[in-house]
Amino acid sequence: MDREEVIIHCGSDLSTFWRKMQDYFSKDEMELIHVPGYAFSVRILKKHLAGLAPLMAYWIHKKISMSELQNLLTKLALEEEEKSEFFFFALSKLGEEENALCGLLEEKLNLFFCENNEFFMDGFLRFAIWEYRENVIFLLDDCFDEFAARQEYSDFLELLHYFVETEEPRFEDLTVSIHANKEIQFYDRDGADITTHCKKRFTEEFQDSAPDTEDFIMSTLILYLPQQIWIYGSQFLNNKNFLVTLRHIFGERLQIL
Repeated sequence: MDREEVIIHCGSDLSTFWRKMQDYFSKDEMELIHVPGYAFSVRILKKHLAGLAPLMAYWIHKKISMSELQNLLTKLALEEEEKSEFFFFALSKLGEEENALCGLLEEKLNLFFCENNEFFMDGFLRFAIWEYRENVIFLLDDCFDEFAARQEYSDFLELLHYFVETEEPRFEDLTVSIHANKEIQFYDRDGADITTHCKKRFTEEFQDSAPDTEDFIMSTLILYLPQQIWIYGSQFLNNKNFLVTLRHIFGERLQIL
């Protein structure tokens, strides 16, 4: 065999990869040959392989990552709607890591092409990419943990919203003033500063004398359940999503000024 060429052998379930190769290479750059035991084999000059490793890495990544994702989905005790939500959430996470994962495969492929004149796709997928597979499996497991945590948080917010809607208000108007130094002050409808009283009640309820800004605000609002909430200085909050959370829980009661 010519040292300047490589023969790639592929099994029966790799027809999509064959079509990709036909799209990428001209007839002058590759030659389809018959080798017993393989669905197809292709002879390619090594000088034409510069772009093959990225193409193969991308195709392998899509094949393996989707297979592992489907395997995980079959094991999860989720409703069909939740499985669908997780599927698209996982696809997004896989997309974020696509360059790094494909890079692992591309490096391995280039090494194989450099050192060998025959490449067996089935064997490569089965034995040579364990590190890549471990990364994909770890990513998907981590992805599900994040998805589950988000679902639990969403359910918790729904429970808080239901609690706020069904409980009688315990306070009329409550104004929250946030300062640039993260200091918080609470005022009743008459403009009286009730911050000290709020801190005392928070400490009694949660045994925490030094809460962070968001915890203090959220817990105080839940404890007092105001009929109307006015928030000033929201631009000084570090977590801008906190306002979205408050809006979700308190709805039209909340006014951000």
